[in-house]
Amino acid sequence: MGIEDDQGPHDRPMRELVHMRQQVGEYKATPESNGASEYHAEDGKLGRLQAILRAVTDGMYEWDLTTSNLYLDDRMLALVGAPADGNSHRIEEILSLIHPDDVGGMNAALDGHLRLNEPNRPEFRLRMTDGEYRWVSVVGEAVQDADGNASRLVCALTLINDTKASESDLQQSESRLRTLFEKIGNGLLVLTAAGQVLDANAKACEFLGYGRSDLIQTGLLGIIVPSQVVDGISLLGRVASSSKGVGNISVVHGEGRVVATEMDMVGLPDGTVVCSLRDGSSEDEDSVRQLQAHVMDALSRFSRALAHELNNALTPVMGYAQLSERALADDDEIRKYLRNINNA
Repeated sequence: MGIEDDQGPHDRPMRELVHMRQQVGEYKATPESNGASEYHAEDGKLGRLQAILRAVTDGMYEWDLTTSNLYLDDRMLALVGAPADGNSHRIEEILSLIHPDDVGGMNAALDGHLRLNEPNRPEFRLRMTDGEYRWVSVVGEAVQDADGNASRLVCALTLINDTKASESDLQQSESRLRTLFEKIGNGLLVLTAAGQVLDANAKACEFLGYGRSDLIQTGLLGIIVPSQVVDGISLLGRVASSSKGVGNISVVHGEGRVVATEMDMVGLPDGTVVCSLRDGSSEDEDSVRQLQAHVMDALSRFSRALAHELNNALTPVMGYAQLSERALADDDEIRKYLRNINNA
């Protein structure tokens, strides 16, 4: 089964690493590897591959699908507290360490990979030496025998407990932000840089007289009175250049009447724009303005935190891959795998 070329930026580098591990096995099996320094020396192909794998993964294991024997590297043995015993174990030993709530998902991923050639990258909680469960991410590739049948599964494991904790914090923050988005007294629109509506809270729909789906289809510029469309474009331009913009622009209400609207826009790091709507004909209210400023600041901080956490998980993998590529000779065949990681 080949290495898939789809999915996100984290999956492809890990699949390349698993492919390297398959190469390690092939080097060990070749006739010329018997005593050949090219393969066994620390600076040989095998040594370089193993050094790279140790740098960017937390453990490797191979599952012989014909015998159910399991072979763990020294880091996997240390993680789960398994005895060396010739480094041969039964798959049942590892399955017993998986959190009961996660066994079904792992089995489904494995079945889909072996039968349908679907990507095999389950995430599950694994009981470690100290008895505590920790989240791990596994990327596996089935290796075929001469008859084209899957004979073994080569897997790379990465500890992601910190990442999972960050995801949980972000989900809670997103939930609180969503509640604020819906409950705030002002109408709020989430826009693209060109003014396409991505989302609208209930207050915005009520204020403008359109349903959320209608606003998404029409866009902000589509409801601005024709004589002020240029003003709307100019306001979006100011947000693109300075991340903020305020303007008084009239819109056509869903019932056909014209509504003077104060639009306060803030650009977010991901390129989207949050637009707060107020009745432009009403008197200024300091408390409303302060709450509006608080909402816009909260949205901006959340977006920055989300981008930071997503990038954190990839930094070690990409960094080690770049260092390893620079350390190899230009004609070294291993460079192509590292280049795929760096370009992912």
